[in-house]
Amino acid sequence: MRILLPTGSATVGIVKAAATRVGDRYDIDVVVTGDIASFLTPGELERLLHGGGYDMAIVSGMCTASFADVERKTGVPVYRGPRHAADLPLVLPVLDAIRLSRTVPADEFLADMRRDEAFRGVALREEAARPDFIIRGVKIGGGARMKVLAEIMDAHRRDDLEGEVRRFFADGADIVDLGFGFDATPEDVEGCFSALEGIEGPLAVDTQDPLLIEAALPRADLVLSLHEGNIPIVGEVVADAGAAAVVVPRERTLAENLAAAEEAGISCLIADPLLQPVGSGLAASLPGFSGVSYPLFFGAGNVTELLDA
Repeated sequence: MRILLPTGSATVGIVKAAATRVGDRYDIDVVVTGDIASFLTPGELERLLHGGGYDMAIVSGMCTASFADVERKTGVPVYRGPRHAADLPLVLPVLDAIRLSRTVPADEFLADMRRDEAFRGVALREEAARPDFIIRGVKIGGGARMKVLAEIMDAHRRDDLEGEVRRFFADGADIVDLGFGFDATPEDVEGCFSALEGIEGPLAVDTQDPLLIEAALPRADLVLSLHEGNIPIVGEVVADAGAAAVVVPRERTLAENLAAAEEAGISCLIADPLLQPVGSGLAASLPGFSGVSYPLFFGAGNVTELLDA
């Protein structure tokens, strides 16, 4: 198949590189028509197509001109390529498998393809990553990717807790966190986690109450949060259960509380320097997330949930 790829001088290097990659499958002419590819006119394209023996032309997706008359005069179909030359390497290799549009830029309807390719790349990197530790099959820290924790507040008041948890996992959450308010009892916590016996993904318990933490531990994989107020009471229980824990500063520093958690025998630790809300120290809290040797917990919800308050 012989293809004309008109482009601009600003992007000719990128376009030629993309064409070279598929040079064994297509005969592609890359022609510079000016500084900017999107300024191509129907007249210019018609002159390029005459006598060239082309099977198709792929113009920049940023072109606003109509090339319908060019098609009628030359008999060569003219399709919209991607809006950005950097996306050509995604388009050219799949020309035989897709149908380009004469009006819609290729990158718009190839968005799903790009998304799938990105997810495959992330999955391959994650498979090869060496984490600091693993929670129920989910890699944490080290070279592993960032993980997303979804929060369900007042879990003991939910009518369909299992359904909510399953929806979060289906939507891409890596861990689902069950929060419990001051009115929750150990029986409430036990009931919630018992109701989730069929859930295979990692679950976290979000409470600082030692009694509620202990009630969750037969199933909870992660505890949020530990500090000097509850580590002496429940630290060894968390360690014996093999659960991971998020450690925060309180009256004592984060480093001091992490050391106390390690002394209690907890081997899987995540440090949370505490991200502050906008207007209450957000900028000042950011430096606390650098220079930490533990996996970090970035509580973005502390910021986003108060933006409209």
